[in-house]
Amino acid sequence: MEIKNYQLWLKILIGISILCGIVLFVQTTVDDSFICFRYGYNLVKYSFWNWNPDSDRIEAYTSFTYMMLSVIPPLLNVQPQFVFKIITFIFFLLIIRRIYLLTNNKFYALLVILALTANWQTHVHIYAGLETIFWFYLLLEVFGILYKEDLGSKAQTKLWLFALLLPLTRPEGAVFSLFIFSYIIWIKKQKIHWSSLFFFASIGGIYFLWRFWYFGLPLPLSFYHKSVGNNLGWLGLIFNTITAWQYLLLGGFVWYLVRKNTLAKSFFIIVFFLYFVFYGTTALLMNYANRFAFQLFYPAIIFGLIVIVNHLSSKERKRVMIAMFIFLGAIFYKGLFDRMPIQFGRIKDNMLFTAYMQKTHFTIGNQLAKLNNPEIKVAIGDAGVIPYLANKKCYDPYGLADVQLSMHHLDEAYFNKMDADLLILSGYFRNEEMLSKDITNIGIMYNIIKKQDTTYTLINKFNTDKGRYNLFCYIKNNSPYKAAIQEAMNKAQMQHDNFKITIDDFIHFRYMNNYFMKVE
Repeated sequence: MEIKNYQLWLKILIGISILCGIVLFVQTTVDDSFICFRYGYNLVKYSFWNWNPDSDRIEAYTSFTYMMLSVIPPLLNVQPQFVFKIITFIFFLLIIRRIYLLTNNKFYALLVILALTANWQTHVHIYAGLETIFWFYLLLEVFGILYKEDLGSKAQTKLWLFALLLPLTRPEGAVFSLFIFSYIIWIKKQKIHWSSLFFFASIGGIYFLWRFWYFGLPLPLSFYHKSVGNNLGWLGLIFNTITAWQYLLLGGFVWYLVRKNTLAKSFFIIVFFLYFVFYGTTALLMNYANRFAFQLFYPAIIFGLIVIVNHLSSKERKRVMIAMFIFLGAIFYKGLFDRMPIQFGRIKDNMLFTAYMQKTHFTIGNQLAKLNNPEIKVAIGDAGVIPYLANKKCYDPYGLADVQLSMHHLDEAYFNKMDADLLILSGYFRNEEMLSKDITNIGIMYNIIKKQDTTYTLINKFNTDKGRYNLFCYIKNNSPYKAAIQEAMNKAQMQHDNFKITIDDFIHFRYMNNYFMKVE
């Protein structure tokens, strides 16, 4: 068979994998993404840049660049998750284009692209609503410029732009920005284009000073929450190594093969450092589809494959591609049989995430939104969908949207200060006994409730994900809004219990349209 015929079949396989990704995962939108959406909505609705529409400033988002786009949906009066799926899919196509341009042999270019599109986790991240694919794109662009282009003024202007965007997209992007500067000076030994560097560095400096003045912290709150806070020590390190073993093994293998290429080798050194030093010991909350391993190791692996097919022999290329597809087989196997619910590692869990998990959040959020009492205060561990829809003063016990709780455990004094009318304790707790033994702020909050005895009463329990993930709802007994909240929660319970989804609904994406997001 001629090489052109092979290329045709590869293009067909790539197209099929993209189509399958759309059918299986386009409905997936994770809870964290609505944290970002809430900032855009509050800015357009209330002219206030904050998670809550009040003066208690909190930087609950990770990505400033991606979050800036959150003003588009309320300005256009459209649902935000649809807008972000389209935006991220465009960046996914740009990644494919970049791979094709960077690879000398177009047959192997298609194989590398297939390695990207055949990974089911790629498609989860395209539609999840977060910055993961945009981050992937930035990294591939940076290393593509350093790899292929002459680092003159034009190339450096693009590099300094990306050096600005990287830390604005994720805090660890600052490490890559420093690498760009170091690589040009000490590895390439070229002159720095100071005018473009100073221009973009000035923008970054102004932004840093503004956000420090506005939020009072040098880094995004989510960084403290996921990197500094929630530290599980050796237990976390073991867990995060085991759950990402496929990426670690393939990354190590590709690293070994590209060890003579300084640029590719450096890429892997940085991502291994970032994963284990910044995130290795933490409880990687919402680590669906190996989110943290994917966004660090897979860009490096894809770039490593490009270097390999451009520089190694045909025999070595074939061995690498065999290893790559063994890895994809392992990821697929994990996607079918993973039994660790905390990291959402199964294909089915990610396919039906909206239907099995967030149906509860949507129904509760929509019912709370109907209460015309902006004074109602809600404490909810899932800081995305419910706060976004409910449009009430919210507290996040997990700490992603709370400075105090991001860096310290909850205590009774802070609990009393919150004085929430409604508490929603969510997580992998089948019963209240499991809640009482939980070591996080959710467990601490439950034990405070029991200690105070008559302050709060359990009014609803929402079973979701076949009863593995539950929401326990407690109402404050002397709240002036008790009757209204009770009625709203009962309506949400009825909608939740009567929710059904058929195969026909799934095929036609109907259950995406069952939840209308703040379209006013």
